[in-house]
Amino acid sequence: MIKSEKGSVTLIVLTTVLFILALLATNLTYISAKRRAQLEETMILQDTYDADMTLTYRQQEELRALK
Repeated sequence: MIKSEKGSVTLIVLTTVLFILALLATNLTYISAKRRAQLEETMILQDTYDADMTLTYRQQEELRALK
C-alpha cells in the first residue's frame, strides 16, 4: 500500500512540474513574438524618420545654395 502511494505523489509532482514548464514555455513564446513585433515596428519607424531627415537636409542644402 505504501509503494503505490509513493508512486501517486511522484505522479502529482511530475504533473505539476510539467504544467509549470508548459506555462513558462507558453509565456516565453508570447513574449518573444511580442518583442520581435516591437523591434520590427521600431526599425520601420527609424527608417521612416531617417528618410525624412535626409530629405529635409537635402531641401535645406538646396535652399542655402539658392541664397
